[in-house]
Amino acid sequence: MEHRLDPRQSAWAFVNVYCRADAGVTGLMYNISGEGMFVLSKARVRRCECVDILVRVGTDAEDWLCLPAMVVHRASSGFGVMFRPLDEPARKVVEQLLRPPLEALEAPGEAGLSNETGQRRLAIGGENGRD
Repeated sequence: MEHRLDPRQSAWAFVNVYCRADAGVTGLMYNISGEGMFVLSKARVRRCECVDILVRVGTDAEDWLCLPAMVVHRASSGFGVMFRPLDEPARKVVEQLLRPPLEALEAPGEAGLSNETGQRRLAIGGENGRD
């Protein structure tokens, strides 16, 4: 039975997964909804385990934002998570990932996505990505 209420949006972005068994395993966000996401990864996660998924939100090495989540299903290719309560910056990132790519590009200066290299990338803050 499908428990998801929100529609999923394709969202290809590299993420780092932090869980009990693995610290900082790279994964690929495959899709996202307002409630969770599916991550293509070999991270050793278990159902009902709490994980932190870090998403790059800028160009500097420290420009990562944490999306706290709980694993709700596991497949051979990756795992699905449901978000735990998100703070305001994390909620904005999720909202931006849910916007169609061209719409996100038309809002300079807002938290948005850029497509300068042909892929969806997050940029948070003012003109240079910082407040």
